[in-house]
Amino acid sequence: MTWGLHDSVEIEKTGRPAVTVVTEAFQTAADARAAVLGLPEHPRVIVEHPLASRTPSEIEKVAVAAVARIAAGLSGQATSPASGSVQHVAKTRPAPARAQRRQLAGDFAEANEALEALAWTDGLPVVPPTEALVEAMLRGATCAPDEVLGRMEPLQGTVTVEKVAANAVMAGCRPEYFPVVLASVRAVLQPDFHVGSTACTTGGAAPIIIVNGPIAGRLGISGGTACFGGNIKANATIGRALRLVMRNLGGAKPDGMEKSTQAWPGKIACCFAENEARSPWEPLHVERGHPAGASTVTVVAVRGIYSLTEGRQTSGEGVLETL
Repeated sequence: MTWGLHDSVEIEKTGRPAVTVVTEAFQTAADARAAVLGLPEHPRVIVEHPLASRTPSEIEKVAVAAVARIAAGLSGQATSPASGSVQHVAKTRPAPARAQRRQLAGDFAEANEALEALAWTDGLPVVPPTEALVEAMLRGATCAPDEVLGRMEPLQGTVTVEKVAANAVMAGCRPEYFPVVLASVRAVLQPDFHVGSTACTTGGAAPIIIVNGPIAGRLGISGGTACFGGNIKANATIGRALRLVMRNLGGAKPDGMEKSTQAWPGKIACCFAENEARSPWEPLHVERGHPAGASTVTVVAVRGIYSLTEGRQTSGEGVLETL
């Protein structure tokens, strides 16, 4: 839906008619996305959901029923669907350019309740991002707090170094982790990553962060025992910081743009180091053209991790047979 609607809006901006067909489950997400793209009145035809589980004849009936509305939209006779509820719009509007300041009264628990009400958390407790803590986090960076890193899809929220620092604080990161968090955010902002599609897909993909080089050992980012299990602070908080940035600045929230059918725990956090010392292969960052002694971050969108335990095979070929 994200890129289909994007392309339709871009076509319409050239003066040519365009209509986006959206299923019922994606209507409010389409409303928010069209508004962000600057054309909230863009015509959208809403059809029944879901389609994937229907037979060809059932899908044909849905398509035939939509033809007249599509034609009306292309001829300028259709009106755009009503926008989502006020609550939905409030929780999915794009983040402003400057980090917001809010006064939160009460203790830690009450502050967390307030942040949850603002839809700024991932369902778990967070560290309230006070100015002092954000300033301490920023000391782990070499760039200015107001430096704009880009816009986070799908709602194109402005991403600044200061905002990333606030989310890193909420995730529980230490200041020394911040360069890795920043590198991860820069990675997903690259066009080739398609962060908007990753955030909104029904397939439930989530970013995993793979850290290579000396920085992994220096920060204690694990690539060994239980490295996917949330037991290591660096792994858990760095991965969580990236997801909070995507959620809070890009609008990837379950009541709005996030449309994972079921998702997986990587939607909360997934970060680990490559175990270069024990791997028989060339390290990932070297394979991708970086010097062996460089510290790098690679971010990949995946739909889950399947754990294999092989204790009987004695050769590489045998392990491949198990795989």
